Amino acid sequence: MVAPEPIRPWWRRFDRALYATILSVLVAAGGLAFTGVSTYYATQVAIEQLEQSREDAGAQERRQASMVSAWSERQRNGGISGVLANRSLDPVTTVYVKGTATSPGETEGQSFLVQIETLPPCSEISLPANVVGSEADEFAADARVRVERSGSVTRRA
Repeated sequence: MVAPEPIRPWWRRFDRALYATILSVLVAAGGLAFTGVSTYYATQVAIEQLEQSREDAGAQERRQASMVSAWSERQRNGGISGVLANRSLDPVTTVYVKGTATSPGETEGQSFLVQIETLPPCSEISLPANVVGSEADEFAADARVRVERSGSVTRRA
């Protein structure tokens, strides 16, 4: 005959390993959910910081571009030269100056496009008529240079 199994107290009736496993799964799921939520918000913060960084870089470029200017200036011999100035503290790279050089007595001049690789900080460059022509003697000394517009791509060196 088999002896009856003794009645165990209630705390020993439960399979502790099963309940410990279930508890571990629930805690891991909660940790995973928390990690997902925190990763989502960290990504949102990074995106906003990137947008702010792009806005700041654009504002810096516009600030520097506003310190680069071009104009025409009368020379001592009566001619006019183009002048390009960079008043910013950063060099400007790849500057294109488009204009027209007209010799005295002509109604239409010759268009030109000058590329300046680097315009140093706090500098001024004069573009006399013999510089914008393909040959030094293409224009007379009193030729007039009119700068139509200048465009630049600014990059910090």
